[in-house]
Amino acid sequence: MQPRQSEEVVKKQGHAAKTPGFQELKNSFFLAIENGDAVAAERVVNQGLQEGWSVHSIYLHLPTPTQFEIGERWSRQEMNVAQGHLATHIIPR
Repeated sequence: MQPRQSEEVVKKQGHAAKTPGFQELKNSFFLAIENGDAVAAERVVNQGLQEGWSVHSIYLHLPTPTQFEIGERWSRQEMNVAQGHLATHIIPR
């Protein structure tokens, strides 16, 4: 199976987070949220949809882990309260 074909199978099975292409989306989404940039976060979601990722995969593997990481960073005092609140305000959009 060619790499691109393998990626397509993974997309269809909903295992997006395990593919390199999706990891890039995940990183971009987190950076957008961390920087308080709702427009960039929305662009990342739209890019994922255009690349053929399912809504379920995007919902499960972008906002959920980002929310978790925001909480972890806040608990380690690597993020202040204002940054945490801004991030949690942007994510539901």
